[in-house]
Amino acid sequence: MSFVIPVGIDLGTTNSAAAIVTAAGQTEMVPNEFGEVLTPSVVFFAPQGVIVGNEALKAAEYAPETVIESPKRFMGLPDCERTIHGYRPAPEVVQALILRQLRRDIEAVMEDAFEVVITVPAFFDEVRRQRTVTAGEMAGLKVLDVVNEPTAAALAFGEQLGYLRSGGERQEPLSLLVYDLGGGTFDVTAIRMAAADIRTLATGGDVHLGGRDWDRRLVDYVSQKFEARRRMDPREDMETTARLAHQVNEAKHTLAVRRHTKVSVDYAREHLEVSISRETFEDLTESLADRTLVTVREVMDAADLEWAAVSKILLVGGATRMPSIAKSLERESGVAPESIVNPDEAVARGAAIRAAARLAERDGQPSLIQCRIVDVNSHSLGIEGIDRSTDSKVNTILIPRNTPLPAIVTKRFVTKETNQKSIAIRVLEGEHSRPEDCLLLGKAVLRGLPDSARRSRPVDVTYEYDAGGRLRVRAELPRSDHRIEVQLQRDQTLRARDVEAWKKALSEESRLTFEQLLEQFIRESIPDE
Repeated sequence: MSFVIPVGIDLGTTNSAAAIVTAAGQTEMVPNEFGEVLTPSVVFFAPQGVIVGNEALKAAEYAPETVIESPKRFMGLPDCERTIHGYRPAPEVVQALILRQLRRDIEAVMEDAFEVVITVPAFFDEVRRQRTVTAGEMAGLKVLDVVNEPTAAALAFGEQLGYLRSGGERQEPLSLLVYDLGGGTFDVTAIRMAAADIRTLATGGDVHLGGRDWDRRLVDYVSQKFEARRRMDPREDMETTARLAHQVNEAKHTLAVRRHTKVSVDYAREHLEVSISRETFEDLTESLADRTLVTVREVMDAADLEWAAVSKILLVGGATRMPSIAKSLERESGVAPESIVNPDEAVARGAAIRAAARLAERDGQPSLIQCRIVDVNSHSLGIEGIDRSTDSKVNTILIPRNTPLPAIVTKRFVTKETNQKSIAIRVLEGEHSRPEDCLLLGKAVLRGLPDSARRSRPVDVTYEYDAGGRLRVRAELPRSDHRIEVQLQRDQTLRARDVEAWKKALSEESRLTFEQLLEQFIRESIPDE
């Protein structure tokens, strides 16, 4: 069997990156076409073709209507809320364009076959995870699995400290808190690390909180200063707002190392320079930092940890470079946070380690990395049932949140009516007892039940949740050959036919315009007569 290179991809909100595990068992970052390890997660639908990365980021300032930044933010929606050539692309299509560029960068530096693990926020639900896998497949990647970003970061930390091998001097067990604040998402995870054994205790987060929210506070502050002086709001113009967003992002980076900076605003032939101090910025964003601490406390409670038992706090994600983050965490915990592994590289390196472990598990491929990795689910999985005492619908949880993965759970339900011929299966994600307050992951109907002269015929429903947080559901009638694999029809995801059509369109290696890609997609997605 030929050796397959393990590759990890950090598909980030702001930047994306790739890493490999070498034959020597060490992780290495993969440079992009410009020799850099970070590729901006930005897609420019230019007249001459689809452009990803730095050039797309520049275009966001002068042609924002043809640029999609941070498509990861839209992964829970049906589309990216921007029309390109009359088409509103699904988030996984835009993610696939980014992943296709990363694939080309990987192929440019290696000739061997490779397979990838792609990272996702720990708090991503099952639908977002599946859409991430779909994006990878459309980009022409062989996707082994997905892995939670904080878990990946902990693996990179474990590599640095020598926790990924069972031999040699035994390391003392550590309890870690991984605080991951990226451009658009936030996760916090409690992890127990021992020699060759890394396991998640609890995880939490917010898929709608990230460094961009800090930027937005600065945009509002600067715009309000301009409006007070010039009686005009620069946020009313799309191009001005886009330029201002990039300027305040740079100002945020400057304030991480200096105490003062300035932002220049040009709008409607008016100009204003606004001075910003680090103290002002921290006052403006204090509530955002406090919001992350609420999640930190919830995770500590779920993991049954006291701060005295936490050995280290690891900072991951570019937004953790803001000094206020480390300060607020240290005030909360009494533990000084650390960035032992480069925050921009840790997640990709850890994903490559996870890929090496998965290949070893699947193929028996030799690996110098010998580590058991156990993750947990971030949301409870349930099924809509009927409470017989009230005859009302309830969310019956089969797999509670923070259950070690993989997990297989079977629960027995009963039919409601005599000679009932079908059962509607509605798969829910969430903690609430009311189905309407949970996320409907998918629905299916178990048909063809045999006649029964009585009510309450038993039906066993099994949820199989894999280590990457993806779900399979099956049902069967006990003591019979009647078994059905339920194909979940997930809402707001591309149809299988459309996935295949995009896969063929994106496999075109020449630099096609998006209009040409769209034409090819439409042609491929029309079913044969």
